[in-house]
Amino acid sequence: VRSLCSSGPFLYSGAFDGTIRQWDLRKNASLASVSVGENGIYGMWAGSKVLLSVGDAGILNVFAANNLSKLHSAASSHTASIYALHVAEGCLYTGGADHLINFWS
Repeated sequence: VRSLCSSGPFLYSGAFDGTIRQWDLRKNASLASVSVGENGIYGMWAGSKVLLSVGDAGILNVFAANNLSKLHSAASSHTASIYALHVAEGCLYTGGADHLINFWS
C-alpha cells in the first residue's frame, strides 16, 4: 500500500501495482477494486461522490466513490509522476517529481 484516504465509512487504498481498493470500515471488508494501469498510486482524495487519484503516469483519474467506476482521466501539466494531491477551498493542488505544484480550479 502506497496511499490511503477515507470518506464516511469507506477507506481507499492505492497500491504499488496501480490497484485502488475500496474498503467498508464497518464490515472490515473489501467492496471493490480497480486497476489504473500505473506502476503506483501515490495520492488520493475522497469526497462523498468522487475519488481522485494520481501516480506514476502523471494523470489525474476521477472515479465514482461508491463503486470505483472510472468517470474521467485528465492529463496534467506535470512532466513526470504526480506524488501528491490536496483539495482546499474549491481547488485541487498536485505536486510532482518535476518539482512543480499545479492547481486545478
